[in-house]
Amino acid sequence: MSLVTKLYRLQIDRLPKSGNHIVAQYDDRSIMVYQAYRSAIGRFAAEDGYFGGEFKFEQLSIP
Repeated sequence: MSLVTKLYRLQIDRLPKSGNHIVAQYDDRSIMVYQAYRSAIGRFAAEDGYFGGEFKFEQLSIP
């Protein structure tokens, strides 16, 4: 999937003003969702191929 990126300040008016929302891109084969992690969590996942180390499911932002 080739991601399309745009400056946040140019997109803010298109985003929901309230509530919980997921912002993603998709095509006919996949869905790409952004999730921010501390660098140590991302580094562990990139090096080891799974979420572990400092990553905890209990800390995810799920309403």
